[in-house]
Amino acid sequence: MKRVKKIIAVAMMTIMTASLLAGCNLIERTPEGLAKATAAKIYGEKITRGEIDEKLAPVKNQMKAQNGENYENTEEGKNVLKQYRQKVLDNMVTQKIIEKKAEELKAMPTEEETKKYVDEEYKKIVDSFDSEDKFKEALKQTGETEESLKQNIKFQLVSEKLHEHVIKDIEVTDEEVKKQYDSNQMEYTEKPNQTQLKHILVQTEDEANDIIKKLGEGKDFDELGNEVKKAQEEKNANKSEDKKDEEKKDESADKQGEAAKENRFEDLGWVNYVNSGMDPTFMQFAMTLTKGGYTTAPVHTQFGYHIIKCYDKKEYPVKPLDGLKEQIKSELLTNKQNTAWQEAAQKWQEEAKKEMKVYEKNLQ
Repeated sequence: MKRVKKIIAVAMMTIMTASLLAGCNLIERTPEGLAKATAAKIYGEKITRGEIDEKLAPVKNQMKAQNGENYENTEEGKNVLKQYRQKVLDNMVTQKIIEKKAEELKAMPTEEETKKYVDEEYKKIVDSFDSEDKFKEALKQTGETEESLKQNIKFQLVSEKLHEHVIKDIEVTDEEVKKQYDSNQMEYTEKPNQTQLKHILVQTEDEANDIIKKLGEGKDFDELGNEVKKAQEEKNANKSEDKKDEEKKDESADKQGEAAKENRFEDLGWVNYVNSGMDPTFMQFAMTLTKGGYTTAPVHTQFGYHIIKCYDKKEYPVKPLDGLKEQIKSELLTNKQNTAWQEAAQKWQEEAKKEMKVYEKNLQ
């Protein structure tokens, strides 16, 4: 299955996501006429419905296997296929954009480079199968041919060459490395800094201020938290359980949303300062707390109003810059390269919109 997925990955290679929609066109709806119908035009070239549907053969086979022979003719099946056609079209448009830009920027690989790369990558895929028959069976399952697979490998090379061209002059200076180090010291500690937390979550600022007032009067944090938890449990238990089936169904659909609005008392355990997975505003306040301290004002997030208490902390020294320079430079370089590529891709997409026309009717 892994090897089949590898072929699919090459076949469905997408370097950027295109979302280019416009227009529609009426055309004779016979199977033959529909196959020849123009689904889109880009840079003066046509992409036909037939070219798109060729790539959908594996999807159709899977739909039939899972939902029956007639599924693609149902309303739901038609909608699913239309979504897949749009994805295939997006990929085909992306390919044309990449190829055009590679030509314009003189980033196209030579014939010799292309042949060498395609032969090597193709051989790797073939050799990953136990036999040629199994390889051909995998091709059939993915709706590919040997030639189309080679074309996809070639496009992969073109994409890599264009990417290399876009990022070739990007550099990171020592000043940028120093700035990153100085501004993000917590990312470079000898071990991850951590704080041990509990929090009480309520849904109104008045409730939060009332709890903070009681803490100031000497009340125990855990005791107050358990009172909030118990009150919420009693509230949930008192909800009517004799609703009609349909009402219960509606309630179930909203259950997750309602749970997010409940008051809570939670032991969060040890939480890393960096990449905690917690709400950023929550962590901004939590990290400043000393051992035994709690927030003396409500911390408002999308979940409600928090009162946070720190039970313990583990903080470590920051590593010297000299030993981190190459790591930081590599991280910054990757980020700058990704940004440059994304910005170029976005620019090309915007340019392509002016050249692009989609015939929605022929995607249905």
